[in-house]
Amino acid sequence: LTGFAARWTRRPLVWDIGVEKKSKGFVYLLHTLGLLLASRVVTQARIQPQVIFGERRQKWFDSKFKAINPGIDDERRLKIEEAYEQRQSSGPVEVITVGSVHPRKNQKMLLEGIPKIIEQHDQVRIRIVGPFRDKEYASNLQHFVENRGLSGHVDFLGWRDDVPALLGKSDIFVLCSRAEGVPQVIR
Repeated sequence: LTGFAARWTRRPLVWDIGVEKKSKGFVYLLHTLGLLLASRVVTQARIQPQVIFGERRQKWFDSKFKAINPGIDDERRLKIEEAYEQRQSSGPVEVITVGSVHPRKNQKMLLEGIPKIIEQHDQVRIRIVGPFRDKEYASNLQHFVENRGLSGHVDFLGWRDDVPALLGKSDIFVLCSRAEGVPQVIR
């Protein structure tokens, strides 16, 4: 309806696309109609139109797509650098992953690799930072850690406001997502 109203009032319509699944069925038709009516379609990554709409529609409406990568917050970057300069060089190897605890973020892959990491560095801490978006998945991860005797090496920190400081104090950052557009944590 917004698209038709924009056409009727001769106003441009900008469609800002977030993270969406590939369109199918009725949504496919709605997306096609939206693409026809939109003046511009804004995404966070160049690959998003192909992933969401498919290669054919991406080519048909290519002139409408504009990728605008979100910028880097200098204040957060400075907090990371400060924490890095203040970190202790002795102690366990600090490994961190940041993201919603959810199957798409694939924290289980990191947890499955811990035994091999421990073989090389028995002093290792894995920190999983992020809200539990999928409670069942989070519970399965916690059971996985407990059942393999890895509790002494893994911390589930949940949502944190001090992510830049945690990143700066870490030795290794791991992003094991199954799919990402423009990962917020990388920026």
